[in-house]
Amino acid sequence: MKASGHRSPATVCLILGLALMTVALAWFTPFGAFPDELDHYERALSVGNGELVGVKTREPPVVVAEKTCCVPGNLSALAWVRQGVRLVEVDARQRPEQLPCTVVVTSERLGCGRDPLIGPQPNTMGTIEPLAYAPGGLAANVFDTPKAAYRVTRLAPALLGLVLVGLGVVALRRRFPAPAVIGGVLAYMSLGTLSVVASGSPNAFEVTGALCFLAGALALTDDGDVGTLDWWCLGAGGFALATSRSLGPIWIAALLLVGICAGSWRRGLDQVRAHRVPAISAATAIGVGTLFTVAWEAVVQPHVAFDFSFFLDQIGPTLSDARFASRQFFAAVGSLPPEWMAWTWLGAVGVLIASGLVVGNRQKRSAIVAAAALLAAAFVMVSAAVLRQNGFGIQGRHVLPMIGAVAIASGVAWRERTVSPVVTTVGAALIAGLVVVAWGYLRASYAATPAGLAPVAPTVRIALQTLDTFPSFVFGVGAVLAAAALPLSGWRRSDA
Repeated sequence: MKASGHRSPATVCLILGLALMTVALAWFTPFGAFPDELDHYERALSVGNGELVGVKTREPPVVVAEKTCCVPGNLSALAWVRQGVRLVEVDARQRPEQLPCTVVVTSERLGCGRDPLIGPQPNTMGTIEPLAYAPGGLAANVFDTPKAAYRVTRLAPALLGLVLVGLGVVALRRRFPAPAVIGGVLAYMSLGTLSVVASGSPNAFEVTGALCFLAGALALTDDGDVGTLDWWCLGAGGFALATSRSLGPIWIAALLLVGICAGSWRRGLDQVRAHRVPAISAATAIGVGTLFTVAWEAVVQPHVAFDFSFFLDQIGPTLSDARFASRQFFAAVGSLPPEWMAWTWLGAVGVLIASGLVVGNRQKRSAIVAAAALLAAAFVMVSAAVLRQNGFGIQGRHVLPMIGAVAIASGVAWRERTVSPVVTTVGAALIAGLVVVAWGYLRASYAATPAGLAPVAPTVRIALQTLDTFPSFVFGVGAVLAAAALPLSGWRRSDA
């Protein structure tokens, strides 16, 4: 195998561009804009103070006579949320209700410009695995103002996640230098995905750990030697993914299967035998993380009351959710941009998948098919067997690891094939344009009121007017850099 691409300008531009866009999202997105952000913020600070699990409330459980789903306030959802509520302690100086109303998206849960609440407060994330919250909580506890603490609970996991992304990108580019690999990473790292990375949620490590681990899994079963970087991708990415959320260990198994389909499990075993120390180290990290999550789920997390007949009834509604979830994958924060933008993005992803099936060898095609099949199965199972059982509809972010597997496997299928400079340049312009306009929608999605920022539905004209600000400049530079990696990877193949 010919090592190539990992030190090229394209690789540097891609990593730097993704980093700038993520930091812009973490720093400039209004407080309270990300899903369940208040609860994630307080949970992180609580974990940072050493409170791994809060105190149970004395409120009686909600009794559900018959399961229902997806109507606001339905009893199934209330019952599930009530089971996970814990009272957590946050320093009064960091209490979020003190934030100025000019920077807060207010809701029933998050007010602004008020005196701090005193004592433990109910938190709906009180039973979620704590390790992914620790970096943000530990870093934020250095600061004694809610504005600084809030930003750090976003930035700390986002920056660590970007390290995982960087490791994964370099490992992929080293082994698969085709421009389509960068296309696969960009297809995965939509504005919706980057918003997850910047949100302060444990999903940040789920998304970034998945990319890093998949890069290692593809290297493990591929021709050629597995290097130190590949083992780091397996160990660090696998540990982050395993400890992120309850589905982490399942994603590890699914992504490893994609890697096996793309290469050879026999080569993987040979690599393990030839590199026993790094293999044992990576396996230990993954094993410890998996055991922790499994034990936590068994002992701490509420258990899903699975109803098989309800599961069958919910398969149809689950499939109908795919349309909205696809839009959320493209851009999941603020007012969703027009459908044509999401479908244009998804159309480009579809072209990448179709082209990978055409140009890839038998193994790479089987990896694409396996990843797509696992994505479809995960979408149905996560929705009908878990979320809808508890009264919630599925969203695009719930299956991001498998979306990334499909996109990256499609890019890897190109291996070292070249792509027309015209195609890569047009593709780069399309990618940059879509994400920048979608960012404009995010920036224009909130209007100032005396009680705080309120959600609004902007027009295209209003969204474009937000692009002349400094936050949009930072995000726009990142978008251009990341997209420019696509044509650069074709023009600078001499770096290989």
